[in-house]
Amino acid sequence: MTTRKHCCEHIYIFQNSHEQEMEDNNKLKPVNVDGNSCANQMLYANLSEGFKNDEQEDPSTKTFTVEEVAKHNTEKDAWVIYNKKVYDITHYIKYHPGGEDILLEQAGKDITNYVFQYHPWVNVERILANTYIGKTIKLKKLL
Repeated sequence: MTTRKHCCEHIYIFQNSHEQEMEDNNKLKPVNVDGNSCANQMLYANLSEGFKNDEQEDPSTKTFTVEEVAKHNTEKDAWVIYNKKVYDITHYIKYHPGGEDILLEQAGKDITNYVFQYHPWVNVERILANTYIGKTIKLKKLL
């Protein structure tokens, strides 16, 4: 009960600062709630809408090769593939309840089997919905 109240207080405080930042036309900068994975997940769920850019091209029309995704494997530029969909998890890394290192190890890779092995109950597509940037394609070999 105490933890839940604690999480909600942090969200309320951050949402107020988020609204102020949006009024100032500054880019949303995620913050980490150290030591409280519950709060981090709740913050991310509530704020990930701010990561979307309404002026961007529809992600369902964008395609990436596995090789292209593999280039995005750093803390400041991290993409993953999950069920043939590409997600830019750069901002989500700080919110992952298991820590940043786990996701950084998987950045640039297909995480589908990894997630099924360790978190089969997690709805990854729901958590990362606002970070979806396109789908993967395979290059056809020319004869």
